[in-house]
Amino acid sequence: MSIWLGFFPVNLAFTIVVGLLVPSFAGLAALPRVLITTLVLTPIMTFWVLPFVTKLIRPWLLAPPRSERP
Repeated sequence: MSIWLGFFPVNLAFTIVVGLLVPSFAGLAALPRVLITTLVLTPIMTFWVLPFVTKLIRPWLLAPPRSERP
């Protein structure tokens, strides 16, 4: 859940921005497009986005199981 919450908006923004700045990017074959996207987004996701998202949803991630709730 946390990975998707972070990855979807970042990937969407990257796709829109790169599409506007480099119109020929959409014309590339799938392999180079995915390679470029993952090379750029993996460090961003690993070092900035996922730690931020994990901190935001930490209470949900660490919630006690339903059987232990009052």
